Amino acid sequence: MTHATFQAGQNWIVTMAPRPTQTADDAERAQPFHRNVDYDEVIVPLGTPDGRHTGPTPGLASITPGGMNHGPNKARLTADRDRLPIYVWNIDTIRPLHYTDAFEASEIPDFTRHESYRG
Repeated sequence: MTHATFQAGQNWIVTMAPRPTQTADDAERAQPFHRNVDYDEVIVPLGTPDGRHTGPTPGLASITPGGMNHGPNKARLTADRDRLPIYVWNIDTIRPLHYTDAFEASEIPDFTRHESYRG
């Protein structure tokens, strides 16, 4: 795990903080789309130092089931920055998550098209 802070049982606790972007000419400036085949992922964006975030509202948790493609939104991919200005924490779980009725009731339908995702 590139950003793993520590492991707790079968879960990886991951933190991401602002850092310089890759400098190689052919490098992705933000993490590309990917899928975690072995993990479900709970991700919580915490915002940016300058308060100009793009993407989900800070503090809004999202869950990506193992094997599902996911990655940064279009604004983050196309931003011309020398630093990735975001604070995020997430938990990668080896055992699949089970969704409760309370979770299902709080889901935002079509989340990636929702205004909170676009920022």
